[in-house]
Amino acid sequence: MNTTWFDRFLYSLFQSWQLNSLSFGDLWKEVDSNRRLKQIRIALPISGFGYLLHYFFVDGPLGLTSDYVWFYYRFGIFAASMTVFSLSLSSRLPQRLIDCLYWLVAIGTCWAQARSTVWYSGVSPTWGFFIAIIFVFIFRTNTFFQLAMLTVLLAAEWPSFIATNQEMTLIYGSLIVSYFVIFLAGRIRLEEINSFVISQRQVETEKAMFEVQQELADQIKAFLPRKTSKDLRRLLSSGHTVTQAINEVLAPQEKKVACLFSDIRGYTQLTKALKNIQASAMPNIKASTSIVEDFDGIPRVIGDLVFAYFEQQNSDHAYLINALMAGTEIIKFNRLHNASVDMALRISRYVILDCGAAVCGNLGGLHSSREITALGAPVNRCSRIDILTKTDKLRALLGEDALVLSSSFVKILIGLGINIKLTKVNLAELDLQIRDFDDEQEVYFTHDLVTININNILGNLEAA
Repeated sequence: MNTTWFDRFLYSLFQSWQLNSLSFGDLWKEVDSNRRLKQIRIALPISGFGYLLHYFFVDGPLGLTSDYVWFYYRFGIFAASMTVFSLSLSSRLPQRLIDCLYWLVAIGTCWAQARSTVWYSGVSPTWGFFIAIIFVFIFRTNTFFQLAMLTVLLAAEWPSFIATNQEMTLIYGSLIVSYFVIFLAGRIRLEEINSFVISQRQVETEKAMFEVQQELADQIKAFLPRKTSKDLRRLLSSGHTVTQAINEVLAPQEKKVACLFSDIRGYTQLTKALKNIQASAMPNIKASTSIVEDFDGIPRVIGDLVFAYFEQQNSDHAYLINALMAGTEIIKFNRLHNASVDMALRISRYVILDCGAAVCGNLGGLHSSREITALGAPVNRCSRIDILTKTDKLRALLGEDALVLSSSFVKILIGLGINIKLTKVNLAELDLQIRDFDDEQEVYFTHDLVTININNILGNLEAA
């Protein structure tokens, strides 16, 4: 914004005016007031003890202490200064009252200092100007008010200066210097305020950028799985930008995972009536994905298929247990769901679990659509086993629902000492095989979900 010379002149007298229209104007007033109070608390004891010590170490050797005027003069200023200092320490007294008391001390001190030039000719009148400047400089406010206050203090001193018959050249020279010093101090104050404005605008900019970044992160997290969002929040809180956090969380990486694969049997027939989608299929799918996320899984829904993977963390086997518990809870929920709806709305589903190495993350590319999923042998095996569960031979064994585990998954559970009541199916005896995985000859299943309990599993792990 362009400013005229008159505007600049006004700002040089009323420096804080430029803050009136800014959001942080009140903050400056608070900061300025606190600094002023701090300076008052420092200046008054120094002034008081300065006059007190002057009485003993300067007035005494000069023989002035025999006159009670000097005693009242020095000790009066000391008492007034220390009284206002003590009051300034109280948080109950308003700042305006402390300011008024400070100026009463300032006026009294300046009057007495100027009067001392009448009582003793050895006192230079320049001390009166110097002390007035100090009192004004300590009181942080706009230059216009400081100049007005300086005028009041010098007015209190002026009659004494005239009475001393001092050379007026010295008096007027000191007067001009006093006003010049205060005006120069105003320039310093203006620079201080300008620095404050720049600093606060930078703070507001950074705050706005953070809010935008946080809002963007929140919007992104709404489209991400809960586990991914949790990892994203962790990185953002550690100082990563949104882009850095997203790229790190979603970057494809090779990891050990447990995979969960479950689709609805007879989905096409079930959803011929649109009302069945909202009444049965959608709530069931939504509940299944929620269960997966409760166990730190990363779900992906494709039609009626709920696919999820659970990443290994810190070289432990919690990811396997999470997958096992998620699969168990999905079947339990499905049973409760079927018990509460009509026969036409009942859902049949199997939950297939496998584990192994896979590439996980955003496989759709950083600059294209996000596709958070996993690719690898355990994913493919789950898909192939799912195809087998649709055959009459295997379906006759599995029934309406079952938890189906690959031999790789079961092998690790046995190694961990986790005992679950499982039924082994030799695929060759059923004249079946897992396509592309000819070496996998067995799968396991269970209907008995009572034995799959998180406390029992943890107990077996501790025993192992």
